Formats: sequence, C-alpha cells, structure tokens
Amino acid sequence: MKTTAVLILAAGASKRMGTAKQLLPYKHTTLLGATIEEVLALKNTDVYVVLGARSDAVSTSIAAYPVTTLVHLEWEQGLGASLAFGVKNLQGYDRILVVLADQPFINKKHYQNLLSKSLESKESLVATEFQDLVSVPAVFTEPYFTALMQCTGGKGARSLFVKHKNQLSTVQLPEVYRDIDLPEDYKKLLEEGGQTD
Repeated sequence: MKTTAVLILAAGASKRMGTAKQLLPYKHTTLLGATIEEVLALKNTDVYVVLGARSDAVSTSIAAYPVTTLVHLEWEQGLGASLAFGVKNLQGYDRILVVLADQPFINKKHYQNLLSKSLESKESLVATEFQDLVSVPAVFTEPYFTALMQCTGGKGARSLFVKHKNQLSTVQLPEVYRDIDLPEDYKKLLEEGGQTD
C-alpha cells in the first residue's frame, strides 16, 4: 500500500532574517522542529526534510526526530529547485503534502484537513486558501509529480494552481497566515505566545 509523503522545505539561507530561521528557538524546540512535530502527528505518512544552507547544523538540530533528511547541494537556486529536488527523491507515493518550515501558525489540524480532502474527494490538487491567496501547504497527487520536478529557481508550486485550477480544491485557513521572514516577524511570534521554554 502506497502512503503519503510529507515534504518540508527548509533549505533557504534566511537572508532577510539575518540568521538561520530553521534554528530559531520556538516553544521547546526550533521553528523547524515545531513544524516537524505538527506533521509527525499525522497518521500513515513518511516525513522528509529538504536541507541546504547550514545543513550540518540544521540536521543536528532535528536528529532526534524520525524524519529523513535530503540535502540539496544546489539550494541557492531557490525554493522551486529545492521542491523539485525533494520530489525527485520520493518514490512510490500516491500523494505529497508540501510544507514550508517557516509557517508556525499552521498546525496539524490544517494539515490533516488538506490530506482528508485529498483522500476523500480524490482531488488532484488541494491547497491552502487564505483571503485571496492560494498557496502551500498543499497536497499533490502522483499525476503532478512530473510538473513539480520541473520547478526551477525561486518559483514554487503556485503556478500549478493557476494552470490546473479546474482540478484544484482548497481548504480555508481562518487563522493568521504569514511566514516568518524578518526579525520583527519572529519577535511578534514570540510575543504572541511562542516563547521558548
């Protein structure tokens, strides 16, 4: 029986943050660790993490988690290239849940809602919708793996949502939806309840 793969993209250099976002303390772990813990709560999934910048330090920080790390040596090519690299390294799955490492506001309930919609309705593409934005986290079924492997540069999967909008279904995200890109984003995150233990 084929299972679902969760692919966490965590290869970037966090230039706007000025330090590795993946290693920033958050709650009792790190930003990346918190994302891993949320997806590990999902049933019948295998979790993969694409690393790139500072891969040795980041890999060490998540060594205790039951995940498979994939080191993308050409991570500087951008998010799309890291996505393509990750998908190329996944074999034998019916669907892939693509997750970003810098979205701590998204929890396992939303991830499960995405997977449930994909499994129950047999939708080809199931993405997150917040206000007018349709983006990842998203679930892609096998027919779209080839297209994902052709992503390049800094462009991720969003173009697929536009190109295949007739096969797209979405799950609303009512909570705050934003990435942690800047030092002030991280500061606000901690102020909102993400203090380290």
